[in-house]
Amino acid sequence: MNDLHVVVLAGGLGKRMESSLPKVLHLIQNKPMCVHVLENANCLKPKTIYMIVGKYKQIIKETIQKYICIENIVFVEQESPLGTGHALLCARWELMKQKPNDKVLVLCGDVPLLSHQTMRNMTTVPFSKVSLLTTTYENPHGYGRIIKNKDNVFQKIVEEKDCTQEQKEIKLVNGGVYCFQLDLLCRYLPEIKNENKQQEYYLTDIFELIQQNLPIQIVMIQLEEYKNYELTGINTKKQLQQLHEKMLNCSAP
Repeated sequence: MNDLHVVVLAGGLGKRMESSLPKVLHLIQNKPMCVHVLENANCLKPKTIYMIVGKYKQIIKETIQKYICIENIVFVEQESPLGTGHALLCARWELMKQKPNDKVLVLCGDVPLLSHQTMRNMTTVPFSKVSLLTTTYENPHGYGRIIKNKDNVFQKIVEEKDCTQEQKEIKLVNGGVYCFQLDLLCRYLPEIKNENKQQEYYLTDIFELIQQNLPIQIVMIQLEEYKNYELTGINTKKQLQQLHEKMLNCSAP
């Protein structure tokens, strides 16, 4: 039987938060935002959770264990923040200790509203070796755009900063949640290049690499527009405050 492993990306420096506290440790409803992610991920009963952390590894580890058991969490250090592809590459040797046909669910530690049901939907697609979560926004600013061919088949993801003016008009966006068959992920991670304006290694480039080299379909799982609040990411104190207010309004009688 194949196992599920979860990777949580939590290595970003979070400079826009203008705080000495790591971004993923800022509180949402009295818990660090990454703890919400870990609790929901644990509902899927993964064999292992790999948490990619940067220079704040120790404080993140110490804080998390005040809230949840960390027995199945492996903390992987990303010494330099060179992008999401590089973050996964740091965990590659750990992942390769597992079975090749296992599944790997990739999540972001600063997206605390993603439900365990949405996570589960990503891991239960029949016969899928690679899947990614998408949604639509009337104002998609800031999100990577999903590029499809004339037959409506996935081609690639283009990050906002690399989009042409025409691509910026696309409203179908990357939700930042992915599921891979483990051996495919590990095979193509080293091939990701940093040939972009940010000079970072984007994990999103792996989909085009797989598409070019293998006769498999990248499955797009679309999150309904009324649920796309689940993908709310936190990058600034203002966004954190707005999310607090939104959640208070939702819970008000």
